[in-house]
Amino acid sequence: MKKYFLFFIVLCFSFSLANAKEKCPFVWQIEKAGEPVSYLIGTIHINKKDRPLSGCLKNIIGQSQLLMTEVFMPVDSIEALNPDSFALFSMLATGNPNSLRNELGDDLYYKIKALWKKSPTMQEGLPMYDHLNAWSANMLMTNMTTNPDLSEKNGIDYLLSRAAAAKGIKRTGLESPLVGAKIFQELPQDKH
Repeated sequence: MKKYFLFFIVLCFSFSLANAKEKCPFVWQIEKAGEPVSYLIGTIHINKKDRPLSGCLKNIIGQSQLLMTEVFMPVDSIEALNPDSFALFSMLATGNPNSLRNELGDDLYYKIKALWKKSPTMQEGLPMYDHLNAWSANMLMTNMTTNPDLSEKNGIDYLLSRAAAAKGIKRTGLESPLVGAKIFQELPQDKH
């Protein structure tokens, strides 16, 4: 395991050195003879509102044939109607027979609900809040911001997905959102 960790550190360091000359932060260019150039871009899920995609990232999208994000990022309501989204929603909608309040206790239940009320995106989910399990409330909060100047709609992955969709570039996800949901679902209650 130590060998793999050391290899990962060396790999990250060498990418950092290669990236030092670049004017585009969080971007590494990966080249191999006979293969198309690929780019590895650090994922930023939340960003300042109204922040556009940088010029260097627009250029990269302009040269790309495929965009692969951590999970597939729907850019409209039609794309959101996909099998993974339905499966994830059914996991979340199974409901909590004990109620979230009983599961968390009054103090934590009300503290989390107050955070949801402050978050522009989480406010949409308030009607289902009482019926969630602790694991699903925790999972849904992982990218939550209560800062009114920030939004996940301006996260780099979302902006890249929108730009790629506008250019007709094929998009896919590295993993299904169900993978993350199962990780949260299997965590012991006290971790949530």
